[in-house]
Amino acid sequence: MYPVCAADDRPNRYNDQLLGGTLKEFYITVPLGPEDAGAEVKMLRYRTDWNPVVVPETFVASPDDVNHYMVSMYGLPFALTIVLFITSILVLIVSIFICILNKLNMDIIYAAMGIFTVSCWLIAVLQFTPFITGIYFVGGLLGFLFSMLIPFPFLIYVDLIQKKRYHKMYAILFAISLINFILWSTLHFTGIFSFQKAIFYIDSVLAAMSLCFTVTFIKDMRTRQIKTYQYTAFGFLAFAISSLLEITLLITNKNNSNMISMIAGILSLLIMVIIQQIHDTMKEMTTLKLKMLCISPGC
Repeated sequence: MYPVCAADDRPNRYNDQLLGGTLKEFYITVPLGPEDAGAEVKMLRYRTDWNPVVVPETFVASPDDVNHYMVSMYGLPFALTIVLFITSILVLIVSIFICILNKLNMDIIYAAMGIFTVSCWLIAVLQFTPFITGIYFVGGLLGFLFSMLIPFPFLIYVDLIQKKRYHKMYAILFAISLINFILWSTLHFTGIFSFQKAIFYIDSVLAAMSLCFTVTFIKDMRTRQIKTYQYTAFGFLAFAISSLLEITLLITNKNNSNMISMIAGILSLLIMVIIQQIHDTMKEMTTLKLKMLCISPGC
């Protein structure tokens, strides 16, 4: 039998010994034998940087029961994230190959990079990851780093599909995201201000990006410009709504690890981006064929 403890952060005296000084999730198992029957199991808990009121989940079970519980509670989000991770890599590779081989515009490359970054962030923050890997010291660190990298490819992608109509605004957002990444990373690794304390500011940049995308989509909808990227717009709106929902849940309840809404949103975006790219590629190939016909003799 094993009492299993899951918590959101280790005490500060442990964090000083870890790479980057941050830890999101860890598990402790204590083997019990027949001689322990009726004995008292005492758990001593220190405060955390993440949330002083988080109470670690603790239960007594056999190893099989522990595995069954973890899979039933956190297995589905992790499995969907792995699918998303692999698919984004495949889409990225295929897009680059087509771009090089056929000399076609493949804006989806940036979207695939963005989705790949989101999937990496999800893998880093999901509770199932440290359980199956046993690697604790990089989870929190990578989670924060990947979350700050998310805006860059998406800003480039949306700017391209909108034909740079809002280029100045996206350039400003790109600069803010770059400052956001450099500033908080520097402060964290120098021990001045930790990622945990900066989470509101980090998430605010993601919220601002989602808000700007939503506003420009609505504006293009009114001017009928959205017809040129309608599939991507539907996907991005779903992703923006799910992102804002997930950010709200993480800010108000830091012990919440259910990323189903985020995963559903990014999967919707991936599907719609692929459909949009197929539509745009077919249209571009048709245009190229017409141009070739026009320059041929007798046109």
